[in-house]
Amino acid sequence: MAVKSSLLLATGTVKSGTTRLYGISFMGLTAAVGNLVLRDGGGGGSIVFEIDASRVPNGVVYSRIFPNPIRCGTDLHATLTTVAVTPVEFNYD
Repeated sequence: MAVKSSLLLATGTVKSGTTRLYGISFMGLTAAVGNLVLRDGGGGGSIVFEIDASRVPNGVVYSRIFPNPIRCGTDLHATLTTVAVTPVEFNYD
């Protein structure tokens, strides 16, 4: 399968259905506070990854490639809790 990419600016579903997440990236902003939480199964699903966005300095790109992709059996959902960042990019298949 080909790896796809999509951007998200607010809380929502990144991809419906079974997927594997290969990486994420975003740029920190001065006002960044809160968390970026990735879940399998919608907003109330199991947490598969979480990062404190306030730890990413202003103007610094946070990029994470998962050597073993994160598998989501239902869907890949991102919750941006009071996060002030540039669009979050997701790489998945």
